[in-house]
Amino acid sequence: MLLQHLSVIILIIILTIFTAIYSEQIIQYFQSWTYIGIFFLALLSSASLFIPLAPMQLAIVFLSLKLNPIYCAILAGIGSAIGESTGYFFGKELEDIVKESKDLKKNKIIKAIYQLQKNFLEKHTAAAIFILSFFPNPIFDIVGLYAGVKKVNYLHYLLLTSAGRILRFYILIQIGLGLNGLIGFV
Repeated sequence: MLLQHLSVIILIIILTIFTAIYSEQIIQYFQSWTYIGIFFLALLSSASLFIPLAPMQLAIVFLSLKLNPIYCAILAGIGSAIGESTGYFFGKELEDIVKESKDLKKNKIIKAIYQLQKNFLEKHTAAAIFILSFFPNPIFDIVGLYAGVKKVNYLHYLLLTSAGRILRFYILIQIGLGLNGLIGFV
C-alpha cells in the first residue's frame, strides 16, 4: 500500500517538473492541434503543483482567437479541472502531512491564504471549490489538497472545478478577442 502511495506522489512530482521545464516546447507542440491542443495545454498547465504556468494559459487564449470561443472555453475548462486533480490526489495520498505541514506554518502569507480557504471550504465546500477555481488563484492546489484530505467526492470536485474554469476561460477568451479587435494580434 505504501508503494502505491509513493508511486502516485512521485508521478505527480515528475509531471510537475517536466511540465515546468518543457512548457515552451509543449506549447509549440500542441499549437497545431487546435481544440485538442487547447485541452492538453489546459490540462498540463493545471497539473503542476504550486508552479504557475501562465504562458500556457496565454497560449490557450491566443489559440482560441481563430476558433469557436465556447468550444475552447469548455475544452480548456475541463482540461484544467482534470489537471487540478493532481492536488486532489496528492492530498488524498498525504492526508496527515497536509494537515500538519510545517511549510504552511512557516510562511505567513501562505498560512493566511490557506486558513481563509480552509475556513471557506469547511463551511461552503461546493461554493468554495467553484468560486476558488474561477478566480485566478495562485495556490488553488491547496483547495485540491484539502478536498483530497477531506475525501470530497471526486466527481463533485471535478464538476465544480470544471464549471469554474469554463467560466474563467470563457471570460479570458472574450477579453483576448476584444483586445485582438483593438490591437490585432492575429
